[in-house]
Amino acid sequence: MDSLHKIDKNTIIQIEKENYYYLNIFFQNYLNINNIEKEKYQKLYNTLVIDSIYQFYIIFNLIENDIKNINFKGNNLNNTLNLVDIGTGFGFPGIIISILYKNYKLKNLITYNLKIYLIESNQKKTNFLNNIKKELNLGIEIINMDCKEYIKKEPKKFELVISRAVFKMPNIIDIYKKYSNLFSFWLYSKNYKELLKKYENKINQYFEIYRIYEYEINDNNYYTIVLLRKHNDFR
Repeated sequence: MDSLHKIDKNTIIQIEKENYYYLNIFFQNYLNINNIEKEKYQKLYNTLVIDSIYQFYIIFNLIENDIKNINFKGNNLNNTLNLVDIGTGFGFPGIIISILYKNYKLKNLITYNLKIYLIESNQKKTNFLNNIKKELNLGIEIINMDCKEYIKKEPKKFELVISRAVFKMPNIIDIYKKYSNLFSFWLYSKNYKELLKKYENKINQYFEIYRIYEYEINDNNYYTIVLLRKHNDFR
């Protein structure tokens, strides 16, 4: 297992500034549809938008520094990776990742093509996602279906699998083992060390702990992302 990686906050702030116009359009739409009070704007922005930027930054570095050097089962990715956000809700982090990926690609800052899928079972949220997709001209696929039903209907594997606070351990491992062909993100848990120890055998059956990231949001609130890599035998 790799050591704990801490992400520089200034790097995230710079990404946010460079993409603020599009991020703000999305966030204002989110606030409007949920009738959220103005006093809660900033904390929510940090918790949802800034948090999602951290996740994009991890993906960006993973693609540019790790995945391009990985040869798994001799497969040729043809410079295209498939990413799925399971239970994306109103699009955190999936829409944020889509916005940033589009802008990075336009600037030739990212070498791989990223095909992004957002799975959401709630119709209201799916309608919102489709409207945002159209307004921001995002090349993503939005799937209005329960994730367990989708994987039965379309037994597709993804190189990058994300699910933000939808499933808890150990159920998330059962979901990830069906979806993942390479990496999965287990998104932040404050007691992740206890959970890793408790479910060590189940995790190790299908995955190795590839890297753990830590970052700070909203004044000394620390979050972690545990990055899991699928064992070759289960890909």
